[in-house]
Amino acid sequence: MIEHDGKQLADSAGRLGVTNNEMEMTAFLESLKKLEQLGLTQQPLLFVLNSQYVIKSVSDTKDGPA
Repeated sequence: MIEHDGKQLADSAGRLGVTNNEMEMTAFLESLKKLEQLGLTQQPLLFVLNSQYVIKSVSDTKDGPA
């Protein structure tokens, strides 16, 4: 879901036969595409994610010893 100017945009495009990780990453990537279409990529964005798979894929943090 994307919230902007008091409006909410939501979409659901599940596909049969794909993994949970694939759908989580697809949802994230599709949201980025939609934000670009809406012209909302030149401002700070807040993503609320609960998928460690996606978070680790886009985070600067590294797992392991410092």
